Amino acid sequence: MITNYLKVFGFTGTIPGIRANETNLGMMDTRLGIDWVKRNIRNFGGDPNKITLFGESAGGILMDLLAVTTPAPAPWRGMIMQSGTFYLAKWGAGVLDATSKPTSSESAKTLAQNVGCPWDSTTLTCLRNLPASRIKTALDNLNLLFGPVEDGGVNVPLNWSASAVRQAGGGARVPILTGSNYNEGILFQFGNVDITMDHVFEARFPELQPYESQLRAAYPYPPVSRACSATGCWPDEFSAVAQLITDYMYNCLAARQAQVNTASGVPSFRYVYNSTRNGGVDPYFSKNVPHTFEIPQVFRSYDRSVATADQIGLSQSIQKLWADFAKNPTSGPGWPAYSTNPSTAVVGLLGGPSKPRGEVDLLASKTDPYCAIFEPVFQQRDPWKGSGVKGHSWKA
Repeated sequence: MITNYLKVFGFTGTIPGIRANETNLGMMDTRLGIDWVKRNIRNFGGDPNKITLFGESAGGILMDLLAVTTPAPAPWRGMIMQSGTFYLAKWGAGVLDATSKPTSSESAKTLAQNVGCPWDSTTLTCLRNLPASRIKTALDNLNLLFGPVEDGGVNVPLNWSASAVRQAGGGARVPILTGSNYNEGILFQFGNVDITMDHVFEARFPELQPYESQLRAAYPYPPVSRACSATGCWPDEFSAVAQLITDYMYNCLAARQAQVNTASGVPSFRYVYNSTRNGGVDPYFSKNVPHTFEIPQVFRSYDRSVATADQIGLSQSIQKLWADFAKNPTSGPGWPAYSTNPSTAVVGLLGGPSKPRGEVDLLASKTDPYCAIFEPVFQQRDPWKGSGVKGHSWKA
């Protein structure tokens, strides 16, 4: 709920009193912040022509939205997106909530009614004049979601189609470093312990129902016996569902983002973070590499008194890779730029078992064995002419 408290005035949707092209105030604030950095970075010893943006999770979503709605030349020269693509802002609600997926506008109206504000031209002023504690109390007791909404292409691509923007040659034409963690979904499983395979298809992601048989076969768990797949073994339903969510909402979306950008001439470099050698954390989380788990290594904010040698070494490697990308985004962090062909596309594996303190090159065909199952859903929502889905006709 703290997240909603921070988002409510940044992404209120089409609330009365806000013009259509100003509905995503949080994005506009982000642009203002970047503009301030551009104008003032020299005062801190920086170069306004060498700015690299990066964000994680919701921050990654914002970065991706900036990437596809900022015309060239962009006021920055590189972007890093950790565990977040613009797709999540529109279609990721099923990760968090199975019963209610209100829009930002619906959430804002519910909030206004709960705190006694009218739903008219005075709504925004009324909400802003309330004590912050009143808003927080309401949000703590309401099931609401706030996020970016369509605004005529100002901060969100028209029809939520980043592919259309890219294929038309639009958006920021700067190199992108993007990726995900090995098992992002395990974190959301702990917060929503009722997510079973049945729930996935019935409530969480009903759009996957046409592919249920394929997905159940791809993510089996006992009593079904099977050999280990390229993405690991799932000892129980809990783990299998977590991996399905990881692939659908993170891994395969990062792959698609990299493919679309690459096909449109935007250099992209993709990684998968897979370190299980972290000290001072719950062993179960460490084993599964959940959402947010790479952050301490990027910022070296882990507890050094309990850190393992592998964790320290990997953190140093990642910081150098990120810094190398910022120094020369076109050259990338240290592995080849992505390819539209999964059989030749290279993914940088960070902290894998063969090199726990660094990076090794891995083919996307090894990291994405089940992405083809999800592709028809992605294609329906954000079509692009490079998709391998048969029978699809893409038009700009």
